[in-house]
Amino acid sequence: MVEEIKPSVLSKNEIENMLTKISPEEVEKAKKISLTPLKETIFFKGEPGGAIIMDIDGNKYIDCTAQAWTLNIGYCQPDVLYTVLTQMKRLTHVRYGYPTIPRLKLLLKLSEIAPGNLKKVSFNNEGGGMAIEAAMKLAMVNSKKIGGHIFITFWRGYHGATLATIPASMILRVVVRFPGFGLDRFVKLPYPYCYRCPFGEKEYPDCGIICASFVERALTEAVSAPVIGMIIEPMQGPGGQIPAPPEFLKELRRICNEYNIFLIFDEAQVAFGRCGRMFAAEYYNVIPDMIALTKALGGG
Repeated sequence: MVEEIKPSVLSKNEIENMLTKISPEEVEKAKKISLTPLKETIFFKGEPGGAIIMDIDGNKYIDCTAQAWTLNIGYCQPDVLYTVLTQMKRLTHVRYGYPTIPRLKLLLKLSEIAPGNLKKVSFNNEGGGMAIEAAMKLAMVNSKKIGGHIFITFWRGYHGATLATIPASMILRVVVRFPGFGLDRFVKLPYPYCYRCPFGEKEYPDCGIICASFVERALTEAVSAPVIGMIIEPMQGPGGQIPAPPEFLKELRRICNEYNIFLIFDEAQVAFGRCGRMFAAEYYNVIPDMIALTKALGGG
């Protein structure tokens, strides 16, 4: 076990009470102060390495979404706890850009397991929305198209709640209360929802993947400036847990190659084994130009 850390200012009891005790009055006051609407249930403790979580009243729940697809290996996994505690005894924060041993090893590991030729890595610690923004910035920096600033996204897609990713996503009323910033930078096209085909064609696979043909036609007839990026969840999350048909993603890869567009996979919810492979790109055997990762990557 990691050598015990002894507090130097507060007592152990003070710290324990700070983490485990709260009065009903404090709860009500905090809820009034919070700009973010808070749930009634107050979580308290997770089962190590499992999906069971307990609230402050001792009620237990099976967390079927792993805290929004984040805890891939369960709550309070012992190896993770030990590793984090050991590192925090040495360093708790290092400014971005300065290397540490764990940071360097994570760079190497992500490059090693990433599919295809995806060997470059950029970090942020602000969530999936910022990961998508980073991909958009890379597309803008590296695109050779004069005046190019349009991104293609898809119906019911969700890519974050930052100012730049809200307009790229469907409106989730529980997340945002305003229409978005930079709406002129995005064109939204139908996602291939085969069970309820937006084109009303024959059932998949006899439809000829008309949804992909529509994407290609839209590039020449439905945009007001050059398109530099195409952002898609290969398996939609909040939009309905909808997997794209393999042929559609293969066609997107061809289209992006032909029209010099960066194909960006948002794998926030499906990467790191959730779809049966380490990445959805491997599952579909379609390699994008960039993959945006979050959630299970940090494990909370």
